[in-house]
Amino acid sequence: MVRLINKICVMAKVGSLWLDALMKDQKLNENNWREFLFNTKKLFTFISEGVEVSDFENLDDESINFVYNVVTTNHDFQEKHLKTFSDLQDALQYVNLKCSEWDFSPKNGLNKDGCGTCSAH
Repeated sequence: MVRLINKICVMAKVGSLWLDALMKDQKLNENNWREFLFNTKKLFTFISEGVEVSDFENLDDESINFVYNVVTTNHDFQEKHLKTFSDLQDALQYVNLKCSEWDFSPKNGLNKDGCGTCSAH
């Protein structure tokens, strides 16, 4: 039993290969943008998916456009800035340039309710 506990403790100190791979280069990319964000002591910036509807009266596939929102909030998830992109690559480029000096961390460490944690859904 002691060996098992020691082995678990050693494993806990070793970084996760999955996490390490997703955090590579400390930037958001096509593989990690749903799970990571940038933060400071006061703000979070992350990318969320959304839709824009151009014609509510004739709602069909042509009237629905998927978008990517670069959202900056305070730690209570009160929105401070929003910029919308029709292409994920443009959103990634913008957020990586804008927040390159900020901390990079997983979203799953957040304990607040709100859109940033998906607990509101």
